[in-house]
Amino acid sequence: MARIAMVLARSPGAPMTGRKTVIRSAIAALSAHGHEVDLIVLARRDAAFRHDGKVLWLGMPGKARVLLNAARALLGGTDSLNEALFRSGRLLSSLRPLRGAYDFAVADTIRCAPYASALGVPWHLDMDDLFSARYERFAAHAGELSAELVLGYYR
Repeated sequence: MARIAMVLARSPGAPMTGRKTVIRSAIAALSAHGHEVDLIVLARRDAAFRHDGKVLWLGMPGKARVLLNAARALLGGTDSLNEALFRSGRLLSSLRPLRGAYDFAVADTIRCAPYASALGVPWHLDMDDLFSARYERFAAHAGELSAELVLGYYR
């Protein structure tokens, strides 16, 4: 069977949320079909979380990096705000040794897309999260903001 990397923007450990339940269900379903599922997590190490496969805790970009990324996105960068937030050259370079090590990758949110892509294998962007819907509702009521600006639909 396949070796799959799931790139997550949060620890799938407690406290449980609806999104974490979806993540755990996906891991269980892939594992039940005989796939080896490793996790690459853009969060601080969660010592209480247990997983049968490998877990690589990348950590998060620093606050200054996140703010700079947000400013670039809002001032006309090539990525939408959500795509840009967690982008970090330092974290991306830490995945170089894993390039080609997997058969497939899953990016939990659009924030994880650069990391799944960096693995150099076919990958899927799981847009099951509700961030896009939340941002779109915000944009609809924010007066001068548009969904295009907040989400980067047309970039």
